Amino acid sequence: MTSQIKAQMRFYFSGFLAALVVTAATNLASNHGYPNMDYAAMWAAGLVHQPITAGQGYWWLGLAIHLLIETILVPLLYKNTFYPALSKNSWLRGLQWGTMLWLSTMILLVPMMGKGIFGMDTVSPLLLNAGILSGHLIYGVAFSVLAGPQRTDPNYANSAWHF
Repeated sequence: MTSQIKAQMRFYFSGFLAALVVTAATNLASNHGYPNMDYAAMWAAGLVHQPITAGQGYWWLGLAIHLLIETILVPLLYKNTFYPALSKNSWLRGLQWGTMLWLSTMILLVPMMGKGIFGMDTVSPLLLNAGILSGHLIYGVAFSVLAGPQRTDPNYANSAWHF
């Protein structure tokens, strides 16, 4: 296997692992009194416009959509569009990326799910924003650290991530 293929596999696998990390973190948080942030149920409910509980047929579709977006679409946006503009420090780059994902979610996706911009049409917009922001910050940092430097980075060839 060539080094470029290995780097691509690691890159997308980093998106998948980051999605698993954020899903586990939000599930743990809901076990300790924080609002339930079931991303699969949110995606499925947005598609069928009815409440979805874990394990229902549409819930699995929502989980597949969530994982595909976090594994393929978001990493591609990161690498091809935003990476050069982000910090060189992986933690800060992850926080910046997570914040950008949160903003796009609150301005584009949450209103499409009928919850209004920044969740203003929900019972508790502040809790919704805090939950979604924390999830995206966790994803951003996990992904940025796991994915490492990208080929657009001038220090890529000298990094420990270069195969």
